[in-house]
Amino acid sequence: MGTTYEDAVTDFVSRQLDLLECERKEEYEQSMRLFTTSEGAVCLKNVTAFSYISCLGGYVIVEFRSARNSVLQVHNLTRRDVVGVIEGSNIRSTPLATGVVKFSTDESIGVSFEDISSFSEENGVVYTLVKLANDITYSRLKSSLKDLTHISKPGKVLVELLFGKSNCLERIPLTPLMLDAQGELMYINVNLHEDQKEAVKFALEMKNLAVIHGPPGTGKTTTLVEIILHMIQARNKVLVCAPSNIAVDNLVERLASHNVKMVRLGHPGCVMDSVARYSLDAVVDRSSSTQIVKDIQKELNDVLKKLKTRHRKETFSELHKELKNLRKELHQRESRALKEVLQGSDVVLSTLVTASDAGPLKYVPEDHFHCVVIDECSQALEAACWIVLPRAPKAILAGDHLQLPPTVISQKAERGGLGLSLMERAVEKFAKEGYRLLQRQFRMHTDIMTWPSQEMYGGQLEADPSVGSHLLKDLPLVKSTDETEMSILLVDTAGYHLEEEMFETSRCNRGEAGIIAILIKRLVAANVPQTSVAVITPYNYQVEMIRAHIPHLNGIEVRSVDGFQGREKEAILCSMVRSNSQRELGFICDRRRLNVAVSRARRFLCVVADSSTVSCDSTLASLIDYIEQHGVVHSAGQYLSELETPKEVLQNPKFQFQKKIKSEMGNDKKSKKAKKKIVDVQEKQAVNVDREKKDTQQAKNEQVKEDYYQSFLQEFVRNNEQMELKFPKSISAYDRKLIHEAASKLNLLHISVGEGNDRHIVVHKAVADRPSVGNVNITKKPNNNLKVKVKEPNDSSNEQVKCNVEHATRASAEESAPGPSELREMKKTECKKSEKVSKKSKKKQELEDFDSIIEEFKEMDKRCLWSSCRIATDLVGLTCAHCKQRFCISHGFPEVHGCGEAARKTAKHEFRHPKPTKPDPLKRSAVSKKLEKKLAQMAEERKRQKKET
Repeated sequence: MGTTYEDAVTDFVSRQLDLLECERKEEYEQSMRLFTTSEGAVCLKNVTAFSYISCLGGYVIVEFRSARNSVLQVHNLTRRDVVGVIEGSNIRSTPLATGVVKFSTDESIGVSFEDISSFSEENGVVYTLVKLANDITYSRLKSSLKDLTHISKPGKVLVELLFGKSNCLERIPLTPLMLDAQGELMYINVNLHEDQKEAVKFALEMKNLAVIHGPPGTGKTTTLVEIILHMIQARNKVLVCAPSNIAVDNLVERLASHNVKMVRLGHPGCVMDSVARYSLDAVVDRSSSTQIVKDIQKELNDVLKKLKTRHRKETFSELHKELKNLRKELHQRESRALKEVLQGSDVVLSTLVTASDAGPLKYVPEDHFHCVVIDECSQALEAACWIVLPRAPKAILAGDHLQLPPTVISQKAERGGLGLSLMERAVEKFAKEGYRLLQRQFRMHTDIMTWPSQEMYGGQLEADPSVGSHLLKDLPLVKSTDETEMSILLVDTAGYHLEEEMFETSRCNRGEAGIIAILIKRLVAANVPQTSVAVITPYNYQVEMIRAHIPHLNGIEVRSVDGFQGREKEAILCSMVRSNSQRELGFICDRRRLNVAVSRARRFLCVVADSSTVSCDSTLASLIDYIEQHGVVHSAGQYLSELETPKEVLQNPKFQFQKKIKSEMGNDKKSKKAKKKIVDVQEKQAVNVDREKKDTQQAKNEQVKEDYYQSFLQEFVRNNEQMELKFPKSISAYDRKLIHEAASKLNLLHISVGEGNDRHIVVHKAVADRPSVGNVNITKKPNNNLKVKVKEPNDSSNEQVKCNVEHATRASAEESAPGPSELREMKKTECKKSEKVSKKSKKKQELEDFDSIIEEFKEMDKRCLWSSCRIATDLVGLTCAHCKQRFCISHGFPEVHGCGEAARKTAKHEFRHPKPTKPDPLKRSAVSKKLEKKLAQMAEERKRQKKET
């Protein structure tokens, strides 16, 4: 006996509930880790309730301000965040009330609450606002799943269709109200393309279910608006939903231009100001039956003001009792007004969670809506879709299941199928019969569009002629440069050791961030508007790193890939971050995430990546190959001379080393001194680890450079046609020393020719007695080792040697030698042919070469000058203020390395003659205000005493 659709529903509900519970636990654990690692970022301490304002539905907006200063402390609480109010400063206490952030400024933050009866009676009570996970969402998701097993009309037909075995979808004729005189569908928007018109007609003809698949830039929202307008024309009531508030507000803005009678549901803190006039509050406020409601709200606001400035005779409990009675009467009056507004609107728009029976839609009948439209359905959990689907017998799903899926934190829940959207399941079940694909896109240049079209959409996308060949140089006032005249650019960092770094659970790549900053500066210099440029990267830590590299370019938007879906910019720069010898990629190889990153660009797309790392994934490898064939490829070496680390990065300790501070529940009992000691020890350990890492990396870089020249000369030996090799004069003295050593190992004739900046090395295969060449005398020894005697250069030559540019070696090596990647392959197959030079002869050669002596002094200057210590001090060290010499952290104190007496004299002098300290302006201002307040109180008391006498 086969399973019925009821069995399929029961099995689906059971699995989804278990997966939701896994997701909820993972979100709770992440929030707790966030509390312990970055407590200050998710809370706002030392605030007081400044004012109260009543809103529709009994909501009260409380404005909080700092209890100590005129501005709030730094925090990450933003609009629409769910926060809890805690009395005092212990963030682990139980919240008195839970609300949503309505607004946030430097001076104050507004939070909307349903009830404030639990607030303290005393004036001036200090509170803490803590960011919370939204439990309301999970409770409504679970409720919708449980109701799915005994759903009734009108949504039962959709349950049978989506969980039953039948794949047949019915069509119905269009109503006469939609047709013209010839019986054809009369389109409201005459600019629709043919595939958009076909999608509109298809959605209107389907009886119960239609899916609109809209790839990037194909006008999905425009198509949805046309469908909604036709339904209104046919006198249907439509419920329009989306998983996010931004997507809902976007639809409200598009419908507003058509004068649609609509209302936008949602918490006051979640509605954008640009569409606030369509919010439920605003529409009810304009209705005819709200005058009594306004009168009650006025009385309610008067009571709320008394809560802030109450008389002695009025107690807190009396005010709350009056507040409760007014709210009860307000609720009754509002219910009537809400029914009138909601049932009179043609379109109701809200998020999926807000459309539950616990929200304002409880005031409309069960069969009120004729159709439910879900935009961005591919980004919504299926459980969220079942909150609204039971409200109508027909559903239209729109989105792109080949872009970002629903956000799922728990890997276990992801593997279990929680991330599978309803749209993806419907497309798989009904195939071509159930959906229409929008094929013409109106966003991307043809070169940018072709890769996602071939990789994701089977080559079905086509570029509209209006955008097919547009470039940045076609924008007004934009100059013609290399970047503005190309559509796709790949900057390949392979072989340049620009490796990724890890911080807590995120990653960054400061080399890629520097290259991105250079490219942005070039685009801005070419007059490309900052608002037309955006940077996308998979990791939040890289977002912070890039922002720190371009602090003065506030118009440049830098976001993660997940935060940029549905958006577009004229120029998109994408930093892939991952660069490691293990070729690990993590989640960046997600095809859908990569599709979003590439398809945000209109005229210019730049990808900065390490091709040797990312090419281990087939999708990323195909993108790299496509750009190499159809775009422009630059190596990172072309940008190295311009790379610089801004002071915002150098001064931010977050970008200097990895610091992990473990915090447990019992740590609150430790004294402040003990906590400070632990943190100091951890910081010292982190500095030592970072210093050792830097030293190891420096030694590794030197070894790579030595291997580079060794392999290059071996290639020269194997080349029978070339007898002489000249190295560029731009390389540094240290590199010339390495070339001399490598040539000696291979028994090659190596000579330095020229003076100062003209000095360069010539290498010969044949060893012969030669006269002096330039300023070099050459003698031959029996063992065929060559002795190179260098004449003493003059003073000007000495100065030129000191001024060698560090990046000249890389530039010259690119011109005359194979790349590092080729040398690494050569190194694997070749063995060293000669014996090592003894330390005695090596030291003797360095002394005879003046450039090597200069380099030796430079190396000495990078080391601690304590006699028995050789720790590097170029990154971390202390310069003594008395002897002006540089030491490591251990020997940097004057008492350690012998300047103790001088330090004592200086300290004694500073104690007897201290420098005048400047008063703190904030403290001065606070004391001044306190004095003025005290003087005003004294003046009032004097006036009162005079009246009494």
